[in-house]
Amino acid sequence: MKFNTTPFTNIDKETYIGMWEGEKYPVKPGETKYYPTELSKHFAKHLADKMSPKRPDHGEDIGLHKQGLIEQMLGEEILTKKDEGNKSFKELAEEHELTYRAMLAEKIRKEKEKKIEALKLVEKEEEILEEEEHV
Repeated sequence: MKFNTTPFTNIDKETYIGMWEGEKYPVKPGETKYYPTELSKHFAKHLADKMSPKRPDHGEDIGLHKQGLIEQMLGEEILTKKDEGNKSFKELAEEHELTYRAMLAEKIRKEKEKKIEALKLVEKEEEILEEEEHV
């Protein structure tokens, strides 16, 4: 996997619909979803904002209230990210170069295929013209 995972639980009484890059992520009341950590934290922050009072009552610290809600929503982070992050920069650069070379080779191959097809069409047209001249 590309990311670590953090469970996100909807502690509200209503279905929570999180948004990420224009996509909707519905989570029913009491339901736990195992999302990438960044996504779970984002949803927890926004749901805590929705559930928190807009104005403090009786000296309540809204920041502490929100933090308490977030702690209830987020489970323990699960280390699911592959060891790709442990590669040295040199290894990543070498992989990048190999990937780019493969992409470039594919592009050149496709361009050659187009040229071969164009040559075949020209040859076919020349054959047709020669046949017409003999008729």
